[in-house]
Amino acid sequence: MSRPLRAQPEEPAMQRRLLRVFAHCWSDYGGHVRAADLLRHYEKTIPLGRIGLPEDCAGAVAFLCSDAAGYITGEIIVMDGGLTVSQIGAM
Repeated sequence: MSRPLRAQPEEPAMQRRLLRVFAHCWSDYGGHVRAADLLRHYEKTIPLGRIGLPEDCAGAVAFLCSDAAGYITGEIIVMDGGLTVSQIGAM
């Protein structure tokens, strides 16, 4: 029996783990850094004000998997809550 396809079910756990690693590494350069504080700081840099969720990408993924995207090849779709655009303007 086949199992249903799930896109990165470990994502929230992976984000928490990554934040703990960053907080630990950055604490070596000036004191204690809590992962929750690091997350709040990072979220402030994203124009939409939050970390993206897998559901935020679901529509684009569904489109790219559909027949409607049959002629699309080699495209890069940035789904980062506007972070890239805000950084380009700062250059």
